[in-house]
Amino acid sequence: LYETIESQYIGSETAIETINQDNLIKIYSITNGIHIRMLDNNSADLVQLMSLDGRWIYSERNLGNEFNIVNKNIKGIFILKIESNKKQFARQIIIN
Repeated sequence: LYETIESQYIGSETAIETINQDNLIKIYSITNGIHIRMLDNNSADLVQLMSLDGRWIYSERNLGNEFNIVNKNIKGIFILKIESNKKQFARQIIIN
């Protein structure tokens, strides 16, 4: 079961915020990566970051409800996949 969440970039806060009514995930740009915060007491059971050519850049289990993906070598457009409470969320993100 996949659930896609649309998102929008919020320039003044340098964040991507979910548009859907559940507001489950917030993603913030940080130095050399991104900061992810799960909302409403959700936690990330599995987090994966994949390049558009299909290479896995990052994969980690049981990260809790707030964590960073940091790597000075990751820049570009990626697919971020998060599994939480037996649901999977995927979205395209840009890391500068």
